[in-house]
Amino acid sequence: MCDIYARLREMEEVLSHYQDLPRRRTGEAFVPEVKRMVCSEFGVAEDVLCARCKHYPVALARMVCYYLLWPRMSMPQIGQQFNRHHTSILNGLHRLKEKMRGDPELAERVIRLKQLM
Repeated sequence: MCDIYARLREMEEVLSHYQDLPRRRTGEAFVPEVKRMVCSEFGVAEDVLCARCKHYPVALARMVCYYLLWPRMSMPQIGQQFNRHHTSILNGLHRLKEKMRGDPELAERVIRLKQLM
C-alpha cells in the first residue's frame, strides 16, 4: 500500500515539471485515443463524456481524461474538447488527485493508463 502512495508522490513530482514546459499543440490528436482508453477501462460510453451527465462513473472517467491530457494540452484546450470551462478542468484535476489519495485501486488504474500513453 505504501508503494501506491510513493508512486503517487513520484507522479506529482513529474507533473510539477510539466507545468514549466510549453504545451504541445499536437495534444488534440490524442483526445480520441485517451477517450477510448478511459471509456474502455471505466465502462462508460464515449458520447456521455462531453454531455452534462454528473453520474459518478461518468464524472470519474471524465476527470481521468483531464488528468491524462493535461501534460499535453492547456486547461482551456481540454475544456473545449469536453464542453467545459477551464476552471472545471482544474477542479476535476484536484478532485481526482484527492480521490486517488484515498483509493489505491483507482490510483493504480490511473497509473496503468498513464503508462499506456
